[in-house]
Amino acid sequence: MTEPVANGQLLDRDRFEQLVRDSAPALSRFARSIVRDEATADDLVQETYLRAWRGRDRFRGEATPITWLRRILHHAAIDRFRRFEREELVDAVELQWRDDSYTVDSDLVADRAWDRDARHDALIHLPFTYRTAVLLHDVEGWTAPEIAEALDIGLPLTKQRIRRGRMALVSHLARADDRRAASDGVRLRCWDARALVSDYLDDELPVEQRHALESHLGSCPTCPPLYTALVGTRAALGELRDADVVVAPDLVSRIQARLDHRPS
Repeated sequence: MTEPVANGQLLDRDRFEQLVRDSAPALSRFARSIVRDEATADDLVQETYLRAWRGRDRFRGEATPITWLRRILHHAAIDRFRRFEREELVDAVELQWRDDSYTVDSDLVADRAWDRDARHDALIHLPFTYRTAVLLHDVEGWTAPEIAEALDIGLPLTKQRIRRGRMALVSHLARADDRRAASDGVRLRCWDARALVSDYLDDELPVEQRHALESHLGSCPTCPPLYTALVGTRAALGELRDADVVVAPDLVSRIQARLDHRPS
C-alpha cells in the first residue's frame, strides 16, 4: 500500500504529530466558527484527528493538510448533528419565498436579528449544513469559493446553502411571535431549557431552575420530545452496567505505561 504524503513527505507518526501541532489553532478556530460552542468544538477537533490518523492512507496531498482536516471535521460535525437536531424544512421555506404574496415585517426581523438570544435561537434551528455556510460566509468573512474548497462541495451548492440559509434564518426570526404564542407561559427560551436538561436528569439543578424547567416542559411544543428521548437513551445506557465488556488485551498495560511516565 502506498503511504500517504503531506507536502511530499510520508505521513508517518512523527510527521502526523507535527501536523497536529501546526494545524491545531486553525482547526480549532474553524470548529468554533461552525458550532459556536467551545466544548463541542474541542470534541470535534479531537474526533477529527482520530479520523485523520485512521484514514491517513487516503490522503494523497491533492489538498493542503489543513483543508483535508477541515473536511474531516465538517463531516464529523454533520454526523453528530444530523442524529438529533430539529431542523427547519428549508425546502418549505424556499417555497414560501417563491410565493409572490409572502413577506415579513422587516423592522421586526431586524430587531430580532440584533437580539443575541433571538439570533441564537434562530441559528440553532437551521440545518447544520446551511448554518455552517452562513456562519462561515457572513460571520467569518469566507468567500463562497473558500467555503466550497474547505467543505469539498461544489461552488453552486455552496451558494445555494448560503442563499437558503439566509432565507430560513429570516423566516425563523419572522415566526418568533407564532412560536411564543404556542409556548405561552414558558419562562425559558428553548436553548436555555435544553442546556439545563442534563443537570435536571442528574438532580443537580437548584430548586428555582428546576421549577422553571418543569414549567417550560409542561408548556413548550417542541422540547418535551427531546427530553423524553434523553430519558429513554439514558435508561438504555444504564443496562450496559450488567453487560459483558470486552477489553483490549493490552489496554491495562498501556494505561500503566502512561501512569509510569507521569511527571512527578
